[in-house]
Amino acid sequence: MDITLLYHLLQRACSLPSADDPAWTDPTGSDPHSLEHTLYLIKEERNKLSHEGHTQEAQQMSDHQLDLKLNDLRLLCTKLLVEAARRCGRLDKEIVELNDKMEARLQEIRGVTSDKFVMMAKEEMLKTAQTKMVDEWYQQPLLQSCGKPVTLDDVLQWRTSDGAAPAFILVTGEAGIGKSSLCRHVQECWLRPPGDGRDPLQCYQLVLHVRCRDVNISDAVRLLQEELLPDTAWWCSSDTLSKFLQTISTLWIFDGLEEATEEAARLINSLFGKRQQNNTVLVTAMPEYGGDFLRQHSTHMPHLSVSLCGADPLETIRSITQSKECDGDIKRHAKSLMEDFEELDPHVQQELRNPLKLRLTLQGWEGMRTSNYFSQEFGLDRLYQKISDTQIKSLSESLSKGPMTEAEATQEGNTVYTFCHDTQVHFLAARYVDSVMKESSDLHSHTLKLFNISTLQENHSRHPQLGRFLPVLLILVSLISGSASEAVLKMERQWLVEGAALCCVVPRQTTDEGCTTNAGRSPGSSFVECDPSRLGKLWG
Repeated sequence: MDITLLYHLLQRACSLPSADDPAWTDPTGSDPHSLEHTLYLIKEERNKLSHEGHTQEAQQMSDHQLDLKLNDLRLLCTKLLVEAARRCGRLDKEIVELNDKMEARLQEIRGVTSDKFVMMAKEEMLKTAQTKMVDEWYQQPLLQSCGKPVTLDDVLQWRTSDGAAPAFILVTGEAGIGKSSLCRHVQECWLRPPGDGRDPLQCYQLVLHVRCRDVNISDAVRLLQEELLPDTAWWCSSDTLSKFLQTISTLWIFDGLEEATEEAARLINSLFGKRQQNNTVLVTAMPEYGGDFLRQHSTHMPHLSVSLCGADPLETIRSITQSKECDGDIKRHAKSLMEDFEELDPHVQQELRNPLKLRLTLQGWEGMRTSNYFSQEFGLDRLYQKISDTQIKSLSESLSKGPMTEAEATQEGNTVYTFCHDTQVHFLAARYVDSVMKESSDLHSHTLKLFNISTLQENHSRHPQLGRFLPVLLILVSLISGSASEAVLKMERQWLVEGAALCCVVPRQTTDEGCTTNAGRSPGSSFVECDPSRLGKLWG
């Protein structure tokens, strides 16, 4: 800043006194912030920065100290501008405009601040979300913590006894219960202007929503630059972004832990490793994956674990029937639909707290109503069958060139299911064999030991889905080793029935190629057992 030039300009425009006037260094009590004294203080700051000792001190200032220094200079410049404008007879409106222009110029000099970064981030998210955010219905979720009902606001505002934010909030629930909808709702609440009521997200400056299955970057800074906030991050260096992540109170939302990539898992762990007191990670997961996550992280970090139990079915029905996408027949019979629901078995009503199950049920409600069994005979078995049929038909039609009849969809669905199911058996068996061979060279004895009833529950936790395939594996290994009859006789009847139902194992027939197949298999089945010499080729 050229203080001499500024002095001459103000001397000409505002008739400043001579240099020896006491108004410069000793302002009167009636005008402690006079134009002269303010100009004198600015000159003193300039002299300090130009002095050799102060120059070295300025070079070693932290970002916080620089922010404080810049703010002090901003206040002095504002006083100087306001007083000079008044002496020149400018209107108050003009003074405000001049001050705004000066503030904008100072922001350019200062660069992107944390507040400006948050503002730019919200603007970018709103632009990208305009095509995604729709005014669809959203019911307040039914949440439980330690067996007691809690609200979503309570969960988001939960704090430790010393007032610190939790390191993570774990939300568990079955498929279709509304975990992803909850995540979207939380971010949209942050994006919308705050209402008159209590803002549950007021403790967080930034809310970032991440889908675990889509993460292919394990570094938080790069994730902002390349995926989440590319336009906003362009204005900041990597060091600045790293600083913002450490200083800005952030709610990270990771949706779908069961689908997490390796990069997503590393990203979550890195956030825990660099955790700031006001940062929180909200994670949604299926119950079995949530349990593993708790065991891994709960012992050394403050946390809150809640269960998502769905939403009020009647409120959901009311919202669905009022939406634009709702079928016309269902809209016209909305009252009858709610009356039918209240007559259902309580267990079915409990299941229909799941919004996905409720939507799938409503797709065939009109047909079931005309058949006069919606309320009288509609039990859990019909509910699950309806859900299964609807999903199979939807998937079959999406893979075909046009609509299909229910019979065609069922036939194609059964064929696909048989193939996928047998493939899954082979996949899990291969994973099991790989893990066992690292521990023991005797696969057969290890498997029989595994099936000791007293240790079965402990061992099947190796994989969330492995427990239901253990009977299949036992029969497989027993057949390969040539002791099928002895092993099968030792199994509990329930395991034998389950194993036979899963893989339809019956007496083997030898093929020309040395493989053995199951006689009596349903059409489309591809399950094959091999002799030991062909085991590696089959499971590889």
